Amino acid sequence: MIGRSLYRKISISILVLFVCLPIHVTAEGCSQLSPVCGDVLLSQETEVGYDKRACWVSFLDIEDFLCDLDKESYICKIDEMYDRIKANHMNTVIFHVRPMCDAIYQSNYFPWSEYISSNRCPMNYDPLEIAIEEAHKKGLKFEAWINPYRVSKNNETSESFKQTPHYETYKDIIVEYYNIDGELCISLDPAREESVGLICDGVSEIVENYDVDGIHFDDYFYIDGMCDNLSETEKMENINYMISSVYKTIKDIKPTCEFGISPAGNMDNAKNDGADIETWLSIEGYVDYIMPQLYWSDEFITLDGNCIPMFSKRCEEWQNINKLDKPIYAGLALYKVNEESENDLGWCNCDDNLSKQCRRAYETGYDGFALFRYAWLENENSKDELLNLNSYLDEVNLSCSDANLSCNDVQNFLNENKLNESLNIGYKSNCKKNGTGFSLIKGELSNINTLFKGISCLSISLDNDLFVNGGIEYRTHLSGKDWTLWVRDGELTKTFSCCCKANNELNDYYLVDGIQIRLYSNISSKYDIYYRIIYPDSSITEWKCNGEIGGEIGIKGAIGSLELKLVPKIK
Repeated sequence: MIGRSLYRKISISILVLFVCLPIHVTAEGCSQLSPVCGDVLLSQETEVGYDKRACWVSFLDIEDFLCDLDKESYICKIDEMYDRIKANHMNTVIFHVRPMCDAIYQSNYFPWSEYISSNRCPMNYDPLEIAIEEAHKKGLKFEAWINPYRVSKNNETSESFKQTPHYETYKDIIVEYYNIDGELCISLDPAREESVGLICDGVSEIVENYDVDGIHFDDYFYIDGMCDNLSETEKMENINYMISSVYKTIKDIKPTCEFGISPAGNMDNAKNDGADIETWLSIEGYVDYIMPQLYWSDEFITLDGNCIPMFSKRCEEWQNINKLDKPIYAGLALYKVNEESENDLGWCNCDDNLSKQCRRAYETGYDGFALFRYAWLENENSKDELLNLNSYLDEVNLSCSDANLSCNDVQNFLNENKLNESLNIGYKSNCKKNGTGFSLIKGELSNINTLFKGISCLSISLDNDLFVNGGIEYRTHLSGKDWTLWVRDGELTKTFSCCCKANNELNDYYLVDGIQIRLYSNISSKYDIYYRIIYPDSSITEWKCNGEIGGEIGIKGAIGSLELKLVPKIK
């Protein structure tokens, strides 16, 4: 009953390669691996589902919690925020990186956002880079949230943008309108080719320079009062051109980077804003997922006085148009808990709206949910709703890879091999010294510790023919040095600085004392990757999961070998 209504059978095929000996350099300076540990292939079928549990970190959250902080304070607070997100059983952060034609990073196209730097002055650190790195350290996915068109939302923010040099630069492609409060607002003109080019350049800048797992748009397309002379069809044509252009831009740079949109939950309103939701969910080339904002309870009073289950009704409407069976996630209104409303009574009548909505969404075939927004995770008024939601998630065992990862139950589960044998990663070491070889299969511990001081580089791969929409990526920490760059799908991690030496003299190399491993794209919503470290003294660490740091860096020394298990998410 949990996850997708249609499960898919696929075959798991994993290749793990350990390199256990030093790297030699020829007279020409080219590196040679000698010898190389071998491999084995293990292939079975299993059923898998999907699950994304996200939290929106809005520009309002950034302004309230992260604005104008020094680097140390910023890291401290963002770690605290991520810990709270994980403690509430979520695995994804949707972070507002461009709220209003601005940026929380040094951009070639947009001014600094006043929500991260109140005077728009350049910061002496990169808030986006840190936000991504800290999320990944904690096993959280990071999606960069962008408002593609919006430049301002009222008189104050309009004037603020007009004070930047970017206003004059983009003045010819800007439209002005008045919001429902009669205040002046500014937006890029969706009908202009130059607007599309600017949006794509901004997306490209992020995907090329930052390790984001996704790009996320919300519902700000055409706003009431903005170009009201255009028909719904004309609006959709302009928006569709932009959306398809952004999709192509992302996939040309990083095919594994997801692109999703969170439209208004009322379908008529979404269409009036120019969101051609039926096309996006019936023709490829627009989105990887959809996340409608279903911000109602199931005790909604209509204009004629009838009480209807509005959340459930909207939930079904969106699933009914999902012709491509794209992943679909329910945007839930955490901010409305305990709200007194004349027409949406559920929020003040009970404290289990979110748990019921989550259950209903999964039963309807949804693949997860997102909570709007972070501040309410810290709000005392949300306490009971969150307790009930988390109790439900515990009940259905959706928290396999969340903050409870290191609890005794999970550790014992893996240590005692209480897994279907076909779900273990199979691999074989062929590290030869003096003619001796050792075999390692189905997750059993390796004996290479008795032969070598530790691992110097690493390669892990999945069968790309099977996992066309995802794979595995990893990086290592070199003893006494720093983290290597992330590599993926069979690439070899870096182990030394290549210096040309004559006479085939052995070059310097560094042993690995820490590792991070994570899955990316769709496969990460189906599986968790678990790993633990075995040291040369035969001591073993606890299991780590989905990008968490494995190994006692700077304390224990080099890693002797690894044990890895690929586990379908428990539904």
